[in-house]
Amino acid sequence: MHPEHLSAGPPYYVAGAYEGVVRDTLIAFKHDSAYGFVKPLGSRLGRVLRAACREAGADPPLLVTVPSRPARVRSRGYRHVDALVRVAVRRERLPLDLVNVLRVLRGRTGQVGLDAESRERNARRVAVRKRATKLAGREVILVDDIVTTGATTRAACEVLEAAGMRVIAVVALCHAVRKDSSQKTQVEE
Repeated sequence: MHPEHLSAGPPYYVAGAYEGVVRDTLIAFKHDSAYGFVKPLGSRLGRVLRAACREAGADPPLLVTVPSRPARVRSRGYRHVDALVRVAVRRERLPLDLVNVLRVLRGRTGQVGLDAESRERNARRVAVRKRATKLAGREVILVDDIVTTGATTRAACEVLEAAGMRVIAVVALCHAVRKDSSQKTQVEE
């Protein structure tokens, strides 16, 4: 599998398009608290996570997930991307550690329905937790559930790199196919 770059920065590894059964399953898992879908979705994520690990140096990279807004985590009852990552790591038997070093800043809203400029501005409302300074110099794979415009993952990569970590890859379960863009992402089906 050969990843493509959305822009200057790390390669993106994506399991497939945000459509059909994958879309319906992810929506149910993420918005309807259908936790039973964690295993099939996490397994699908595991394949691309394994591929992204090839970008790593001698030491296994850390896994960092894009954070959800606290209100969404409370209403859902779990951090959905973290749950997917735990299944992926277990299924693929990857020697990777999940670390929660990103946090959402006050004023962040959901990205759905925002235009590209508003998405960029909203996505920048993310920061690295203070304890992350101990992780400077480490390689990181950033994980999200869906890549739409790339605003969220770009903002997360920027704050991780500013804190001294090196983002070697971005992994996502799916990508939104935008009709108004020529955006490309490597897809493994």
